[in-house]
Amino acid sequence: MKQITSIDFRPYLNALEAKAFKSGDSRGRRHPAASDDDRVYAEVLDPFLLDREKIRQSKSFRRLADKTQVFISHQENSHVRNRKIHTDEVASLAVQIASILGLNVYLTEASSFGHDIGHSPFGHLGERVISELAEKPFKHEIMSVVIAQKIERSGLGLNLSFETLEGIFYHSRGRNGLQINHDLPLEHAVVMLADKVAYTFSDLNDALRCGQFTEDQLPREFSALGRNQRERWLNCLFALVKESSEKGKISFHDSEVAQQFEFIRQWSYDSFYSQLDSGGQRQQAISDLKSIFQFLDGWLKQFGYDPLLIMALLTDQEAKNMAAFSKYPTIRNTEMIKHFSFMELLSRFPEGHKVDIFDADLHAEDFS
Repeated sequence: MKQITSIDFRPYLNALEAKAFKSGDSRGRRHPAASDDDRVYAEVLDPFLLDREKIRQSKSFRRLADKTQVFISHQENSHVRNRKIHTDEVASLAVQIASILGLNVYLTEASSFGHDIGHSPFGHLGERVISELAEKPFKHEIMSVVIAQKIERSGLGLNLSFETLEGIFYHSRGRNGLQINHDLPLEHAVVMLADKVAYTFSDLNDALRCGQFTEDQLPREFSALGRNQRERWLNCLFALVKESSEKGKISFHDSEVAQQFEFIRQWSYDSFYSQLDSGGQRQQAISDLKSIFQFLDGWLKQFGYDPLLIMALLTDQEAKNMAAFSKYPTIRNTEMIKHFSFMELLSRFPEGHKVDIFDADLHAEDFS
């Protein structure tokens, strides 16, 4: 393992600058003049900087602070990551990679900040429950694009640039190999890999913090990559930057560090993530979500909302509050729902507005 003191990024500075996505080449937005502030800012700001700020100022971004990353009990320990902290870490790592390699930092940032705004309550557990109830796959990367295009700003969407939405859409890989589509902007691959590096080490870091493991129970590759979180991130970023610079494209596959990282990531799926749902707290969350669906399926028919859409929007606390009365609701309970924060997203929808949470509706020809 390369010692931290011997790491030197300088030989690789701006190595991929010639291949950076140029902001002026953007396909543009679905609605070129959707709002007055769009017009005003578009005259002076890089389009992807504007996208970044739209996402950071959105309700859905703020709601990530009350959504699970891995541990549902994240509210009980402020050092345990929620989905917003994870998002901030992804953006931080992605920006460092893009800055060193000379790529488009604003595009990288915008896609990073938006990549998880479509996550359901209780993290991937919620994603699996919605898929089971819908009898088809519910994917948070699709929901992130749906929220950005059709739910925020009174159902009109954030009106983001095509490439930002594309980067959000293509960030997810699950446990599958980290294949890179080299026909897409390099910035998309940076966001995808930053996401994987962030969650692989952060989730295990939280697992240690929560007593899920002791460090000697983790594979030796974990400590081999660094003595702490910062060293592991730094070693991975350096290996990624070096390999990408030498190949002339984003790559994190061939080096010893990359292979150690992938071993840890696959170990996490086999020995960590796959075991989580057996815990009592997560079993309760599964039961709660199914109870919520039964309640919403009846209550929302009078309003024409899709109960699965509501479930996908809920924060952890909203889900817990709704579950408390979902089996035996009273009139007072149903009146309370009108004051849940998710209703602020839905109450301003145009009448008859329908949202398909399974279709990103991301077509290049619709943007100009």
